[in-house]
Amino acid sequence: MKMTPEMHTEVIDFINSTTTEQHLFFLKCIADRISINLHKSDGCRCYDIEEPFSQMNLNGMMIDINIYEE
Repeated sequence: MKMTPEMHTEVIDFINSTTTEQHLFFLKCIADRISINLHKSDGCRCYDIEEPFSQMNLNGMMIDINIYEE
């Protein structure tokens, strides 16, 4: 699916009209669609967010995502 100029505007408007807390809640809601890839010299490790409401937190104006390696 291609991002149209209208879609781009909707996303920018959403970002500009919501708070950091709302951004965090949105990310928690779509956490099952997020995959974090960590590239190292010996290959790539892929991580999922298993418990978004405990692994994702506000850190001032930033959002922390905590990944636990088994």
